[in-house]
Amino acid sequence: MVANTPSMKFDSLIPILYSADISRSITYYMDKLAFTTHRVWDDEKTFGGISSDCVEIFFCKDGQGNPGTWLVVNVDDVDTDYETIKIRCTNILSAPDNKTMEPAGNAGAGP
Repeated sequence: MVANTPSMKFDSLIPILYSADISRSITYYMDKLAFTTHRVWDDEKTFGGISSDCVEIFFCKDGQGNPGTWLVVNVDDVDTDYETIKIRCTNILSAPDNKTMEPAGNAGAGP
C-alpha cells in the first residue's frame, strides 16, 4: 500500500464473457448451471447477464474477450453440485474440479 493513501473497498467483480448468442448463453447458465435470474439490455440481444446469490456474469455478443476464457465459481457443496451438473451437462471437462465448456467456448466451473 502506498503511504498516506486510504485503501479501496471492492464490492463486486462481474466478468464479461464473449458470446455468439446471448439467449443461448443465458439459457445454458440457467438450465445447466442453475443460475436463477437473467436480464438483457437491448432488443438486439447484444448484452445480457445471469446471476444467482452474489455471483453475476455478463455476456457481450461477439466482443469482450475470446472463447475459451476460464471462470471459477465457488459453491458451498461441490460434491452435491457436481452430481447435479453431471445430470444436466454432457460436456464436463474434468472432475472433481467440475469444469464445463459453455456454448460460446468459455470454460468455467459452476454450481
